[in-house]
Amino acid sequence: MAHLRQCYRDASTRFDWQRHDILVVDNMLAAHAREPFTGPRRIAVAMAEPSQLAAG
Repeated sequence: MAHLRQCYRDASTRFDWQRHDILVVDNMLAAHAREPFTGPRRIAVAMAEPSQLAAG
């Protein structure tokens, strides 16, 4: 498990959010998680079926 956790850490990208930032994640292409967050925020979620365009 330690090896797998390190692999995820090595492949991760981190950035500092700025006001009005938007994050779009393709669950078919990326594993994702989040670090703890404090402060006000608004969360909007949209889900869809995979399309041929996404598959390339």
